[in-house]
Amino acid sequence: MADLELQEDELDSLQYIITDIEIKRKYTDAGETFCVVPFSALNDVVSLEITLPLSYPTEQPVIVVPECQIGPLGFDQKKAAKKQPKLLAVAQRAIDDAVNLFTPGLGMIYDVYSSVQVVVEQFIENSKQPKSTKPKIQAPTRELEIRQSDPIVVMKSKFIAFSCRVYSPSDFTAFWDAITTQPRHADVTHHIAAYIMGDEKDSFYDDDGEHGGSIGMLKMLLDMKKRNLAIIVARWYGGKKLGPQRFRIINNMAKEAIQLWDD
Repeated sequence: MADLELQEDELDSLQYIITDIEIKRKYTDAGETFCVVPFSALNDVVSLEITLPLSYPTEQPVIVVPECQIGPLGFDQKKAAKKQPKLLAVAQRAIDDAVNLFTPGLGMIYDVYSSVQVVVEQFIENSKQPKSTKPKIQAPTRELEIRQSDPIVVMKSKFIAFSCRVYSPSDFTAFWDAITTQPRHADVTHHIAAYIMGDEKDSFYDDDGEHGGSIGMLKMLLDMKKRNLAIIVARWYGGKKLGPQRFRIINNMAKEAIQLWDD
C-alpha cells in the first residue's frame, strides 16, 4: 500500500476509535496532509497539530501542541498562567517520547495521541486535587473471578481479552499470574494490561512490547468510569503486521471485557 493510502487508513482508524470528536484534515499546496486532533474531554484546551509529509509513514511526521488554554477548565487566571507552560512541557515531552520510538513504515499517530491524552488528563486532575495525607486502605485479597471474551482472529493474529475485579496490587498480580502462566499462553506475543483501583491515581498500564496498546485501555476505563477492574488483552502474533488497526482491535476487545461486568 502506498504511503498516502496508509496515511488515510491510519487517520480513518483513529477517527473510528475516537468517535466523539472530529479530526480536521486539509492538504497543503505541497500535497502534505495537515490535521488537527483535539482531545475528547479537552476540546478548545489541548489539541495536536500534525503535518504528514508525502512519504509518511516511511518518513517521520511533524507533531506539535499549540498554545494550551486551561482557563476553561476552572483554574483562575493567575493559576492558569502558571500552569500553562508546565502543561505544554508535559504534552510536548509525551510527544517527544513517542516520536523517539518511530519505526519507518509503521503508523504512530494513535501512539502519540494516547500518550498525550493520558499525561495531560493526569496533569490537570493532579493540579486540581489537593494532596491527601490519609493512608490508603486496601481491601483484603480474595478469590478472583476472571471473565473472558470470545477470541477473534485477524490476519492470523488471535486476540482474547480477560477482566477481573481487583482491590489491591496483589490482586492484580494474582490475576496476571493466573492468565500468563496457563500453558496455552506460553506462545503469547503480548499481554497488554491496564487497571484502575478506587482512586484514579492508583492506575497501571503495561504494553508488554505492543507500544501504545495499553494507554487506550486505561483511557477506556477512565471514560467508562470503571474502578477496581483490570483488563488483559492477549495477542498471538500471526506473522502479518496489522498496522494501526491493531489498536482498534485491542480497544474493542478491552471494551468487550469491561462490558462482561455490566450484569
